[in-house]
Amino acid sequence: MNELSYSGAHYLADELCATGKFVMAHNQPFLNEFAVKNNCDISLLQKKFIEAGIFGGLKIAEDTLLFVSQRCVQKKRSNLLVNIVKQL
Repeated sequence: MNELSYSGAHYLADELCATGKFVMAHNQPFLNEFAVKNNCDISLLQKKFIEAGIFGGLKIAEDTLLFVSQRCVQKKRSNLLVNIVKQL
């Protein structure tokens, strides 16, 4: 189970950072939770996530979101989340 959470979290983190709109907040190993800093409007981003039926991260600082990947999170939903980011 941890392997699925781990791979899902790392996939999502890599994809978010690949958009150029996010960078990892910490350069530390992680299992299934990670924080990313961004240069987007977090409120708008979260609104877009919710409209798509996704809980897309917890705002933990003005420019930082915390994401958690659980074994039940499908790659398809991660891709949807990343596509929303790309559109902003």
